[in-house]
Amino acid sequence: MNNQELAALCRIEIRRWQAVPDKQYMVALMETALTALTAEPVKVPDELTMRDAIRLKLSVDWAAGYNTAIAHCKELSEPIDNTAQKYEALAKEGKC
Repeated sequence: MNNQELAALCRIEIRRWQAVPDKQYMVALMETALTALTAEPVKVPDELTMRDAIRLKLSVDWAAGYNTAIAHCKELSEPIDNTAQKYEALAKEGKC
């Protein structure tokens, strides 16, 4: 079945379930399905990096490739350590 046939079936089912008072949830279900079938498709980029996904608050599906995702994870998990110079200076002075 293609989307037009499924949409027609949803319309038939909506009319059928509207006649049954205690099955109004089926009307809502069919209306939701009809909306999904007739909605405009959403264009998704072919490739997203993990940084794009985080910025866009998307779930990351590794579309950009394993290495790109790992590199970005590493970048997030290893922030720049500006305390190393302080520790080196203290070590030279013999304070630590």
